[in-house]
Amino acid sequence: MGRPGRFNSTSARTCVATLLFGCVGVLAVTGCVSRTPLPDGEVTQATHDKADGWRLGVIVRLGAALPDPGTVDDDCRVALAPSVREASAFAEFAYRQGRRSRLRIVMIERDSAWSPGDEASIDLRDCQQAAVRNATPRSDAPSM
Repeated sequence: MGRPGRFNSTSARTCVATLLFGCVGVLAVTGCVSRTPLPDGEVTQATHDKADGWRLGVIVRLGAALPDPGTVDDDCRVALAPSVREASAFAEFAYRQGRRSRLRIVMIERDSAWSPGDEASIDLRDCQQAAVRNATPRSDAPSM
């Protein structure tokens, strides 16, 4: 045992190990919490992974203000059956892909109150997926 007031390398290693395991534990717990679904069917961005084709988008226009199907490069209305198209509502979203801003027309919930400027997660790989409204506005959302 060392003299009082002197540096003890064994206690320093114990302190560092305790701190390291404590940080790892906190990170493990907070990682699980960030993927928790929110009330009323709203979900966090973490559940809609970018690697799976999901992007954060902002509504530019919707309803009667949309152009005719097939006149926009990225239009999910064209990929859907006519019966699905007639029974659904759609909105045009601005989103980012890399450094470029893009537009895409995506299905939205018909009975939900949407308006220009609303943020949602949109699936770039599956036109059958309706946009999912974000629970809280995000600062990294594309501008309109």
